Amino acid sequence: MGNDIPDLPPPNDATFIDENDIVLSFADDEDDVRDSQDDGDRTVLRLLSTHLPRSPGPQLVDSRQTHGRSFELLSPEHQRWYASRDIPELPPQRTFFEPRGGAVKHRPRLRARSLPGQAPAAIPPSFSASEPEAEPTTSTVASSVGSMSSRLEASLARNLALTQQVKRLSWDYEKLSVQLLQVHRQAEAHGHAVEREMERTRKLSRKLELVAERYRVTNEGYAVLKQNLNAMRVQLHAIGTEKQKLTGDGAYHVMAVPDLEALEKTLEFSLTKVRHALRQQYRDAVDGQRETCVVCLHEQVSIVLLPCRHRVLCASCAVRVQACPVDRVEITDMFPTFGM
Repeated sequence: MGNDIPDLPPPNDATFIDENDIVLSFADDEDDVRDSQDDGDRTVLRLLSTHLPRSPGPQLVDSRQTHGRSFELLSPEHQRWYASRDIPELPPQRTFFEPRGGAVKHRPRLRARSLPGQAPAAIPPSFSASEPEAEPTTSTVASSVGSMSSRLEASLARNLALTQQVKRLSWDYEKLSVQLLQVHRQAEAHGHAVEREMERTRKLSRKLELVAERYRVTNEGYAVLKQNLNAMRVQLHAIGTEKQKLTGDGAYHVMAVPDLEALEKTLEFSLTKVRHALRQQYRDAVDGQRETCVVCLHEQVSIVLLPCRHRVLCASCAVRVQACPVDRVEITDMFPTFGM
């Protein structure tokens, strides 16, 4: 940035400043930016600290100075900017005043040439080691001051532009950092939501497995119950057939003779058992309750049966019974008894 300032012959009483002393750099972090800004401010203040000679004619610039530095060459905005900056004082610079008397003999000296890489704007005059430099005139000093002022304003403008660009990039970086942080938070929240959804899916899968297992067990139980039901239906059909045979509701004309004989024996044997059980119950009733009717078990006995002479029935039950409940003898006659 500083290589675009052409090499001009400096005035006789001004400080020589190398173009490589003006360095403007762009740093990544805030410390480098602050150091680069301080270096640029020091460079500009070093240029401003140069005391310009007074010409015999009208003054080109005002002679006001602030803290030993000339701010007349700056624009009002730049003057306010550098006046508000807290920059330490620079070491005193060497100044050369106009000599008194006649001509002054200068010692011969060599001039350094700028580094290659950019063509100089103007070819400076060359001097040999034996001849002195020419004395600067007022017009040369005025032109040098104007050129230096324009270059200084251009440098300051570039410096402010770079500063604004650094601020803008810093703001963009902060904005991107905030956006990145928000994206990270959103990604983390999305990850938590995915984990919750996965946990919910696992729970639903477990419930589905339990429902499937329950359905399988239910189907197995239903199959067992259906099989038992079929077996019970077969048994019920067999029992119904046996009942029909025992009660006489079956079709005996289609049965074989051996089956009918076996059925007859079974019925006779069953009938004998039924009669024996009935007689035993009657005897127990007579023995247990001699004064109570063996049929209704409610009224007192009042009828004597003939010819067995058993007294076990009441008047209401005697008219309905044809055989004695005790020995199954047919009743031929009966008579009531009172007070026995």
